[in-house]
Amino acid sequence: MRCTIKPSKIEGEVFIPSSKPETLRALAFAAMGSGTSTIENILISPDIYSMLDGLISFGAKIKQEGSTVEIEGVGGAPKLPNKVIDVGNSGVALRFLMGFAALVEGEVQITGDESIKTRRVVKPLLDVYKEQGMEVYSFDDTDAGVISIKGKLKSGSMMIEGKESQLVSSLLLSTAFLKGPSEIFVLNAGEKPFVDLTLHWLEVMGAGVFREEYRVFEVDGNLSYEGFAMKITGDFSSALFPIAAALVTEGKMRVFGLDEESLQPDIKALDILREMGAFVEFDDDGVLNVEYRDKLCGIEVDINHCIDTLPILAVVACFATSKTIIKGAEITRYKESNRISSMLTQLLSMGAKIEERLDGLVIYPSKLIGACVYGEKDHRVALSLMVAAAGAFDKTIIDGIECLIKAYPTGIYDFIKIGMNLELSV
Repeated sequence: MRCTIKPSKIEGEVFIPSSKPETLRALAFAAMGSGTSTIENILISPDIYSMLDGLISFGAKIKQEGSTVEIEGVGGAPKLPNKVIDVGNSGVALRFLMGFAALVEGEVQITGDESIKTRRVVKPLLDVYKEQGMEVYSFDDTDAGVISIKGKLKSGSMMIEGKESQLVSSLLLSTAFLKGPSEIFVLNAGEKPFVDLTLHWLEVMGAGVFREEYRVFEVDGNLSYEGFAMKITGDFSSALFPIAAALVTEGKMRVFGLDEESLQPDIKALDILREMGAFVEFDDDGVLNVEYRDKLCGIEVDINHCIDTLPILAVVACFATSKTIIKGAEITRYKESNRISSMLTQLLSMGAKIEERLDGLVIYPSKLIGACVYGEKDHRVALSLMVAAAGAFDKTIIDGIECLIKAYPTGIYDFIKIGMNLELSV
């Protein structure tokens, strides 16, 4: 699917869909609890269904009605799946379900799409399992293109490379349910706010976790808890796209559905936009107000604390009045696409003055011009290019926008509603 976007003025109101990282963690913790949990307002997306299917394979019983799910958990004791688990394109489902696999006896096989098989980092977690005497194989080790995990994780001392936070989160989840305490040593910890989000869930569920910075985690084990009820709030990652669209087209926006006290990492991007000169503030009713008031200034920023923002910040930086340096983003080379190279290639096609670095991008003030670009099978890249197109001169054709459904299923509708001059075609 492709879309044609002409220069637009973005203004109006938008209600943001539910948080993907919150939904995925809520589902995982509900599945590991005892009794029934009720989760309202889940994100409806392929990643969520991949996680739900995987949790069912491990023995959770799930009923869904609209955006509400009831999950009867496994009480900390997942069952051995009787089939290969397919996580589709979900990196979070891959890593968290690897953690479930480490809690059962017998062999568990997990597969996914081409991006999962070739791009997503899994070796550090498999190395932990191997050190524990478990029998493991990665995607590259098997003709069938599966990860194979056989054996059961034991409490004790473990060391893991932590640049990819989802691996650390998975290990924290697993060790919380082991019969005894564990000590996890983390090398090169990165994406720390995502670890914080997992630690928050563990704390709420009653887990005993002591840590020294992000280097050492002491996990008590023996975690058990009853079912819970919660409602998922809006996703700051998704909100950044209409916010940015308003800024690059010199418009204004009211954004509903967000929680000002959220622990989602991408809430930190609001501070980055403020530093660049944008007006981005919550009012007394909890509505986020966004307005372009004067100009946007380039900055130097380490985004490892909000790693998913690289694509959209690269676009916003093109419309700034001075150079922007985005650093601390090397791990984005191993997401749905190599996001550093993807944004470099596509924005160059639109006339951007942009340079690639190992851990990020250098972007100079640029007058973007409409072009034919590609979404790289990456929802954040595709959405960012739509924002760039709204602020560019002349029309832009973006191919491969069907990937938007992964995290922002209402994205096209929302963009049209707030004024984007957009036409769809197959």
